[in-house]
Amino acid sequence: MNLNEMGIRAGKMRQRLEIVLPGTSRDSFGGTTPGGGTSLGTVWGEVVALSGRDAVAAQSFSSIATHQVTIRYIPNVTAKCQVKLYRRTFQVEAVLNVEERNKVLKLICVEVNDSQQQ
Repeated sequence: MNLNEMGIRAGKMRQRLEIVLPGTSRDSFGGTTPGGGTSLGTVWGEVVALSGRDAVAAQSFSSIATHQVTIRYIPNVTAKCQVKLYRRTFQVEAVLNVEERNKVLKLICVEVNDSQQQ
């Protein structure tokens, strides 16, 4: 089964996304502050805002899921990751490996508000 048979068309995956595993750093007082992190890669993908009906259906993953991100499979993507699209940041809430075939990942995400970004 190729990606077209799985319902993924290359033309729809036209947004350049960076997948990041956020990190923390120690300050001079021994506390932690958000920052840094590890890039898992830059990939082509599709970001779709969830409709009201989809958001209700996605409540089993997150009560405030706002977007679904579709990318080709890359290893090590977890719910700790973030997706960066230009200046926008999406926190991954759930990772779905479509048909468990390691071909396509659907990421259920919440857009991070600028006031929440540090």
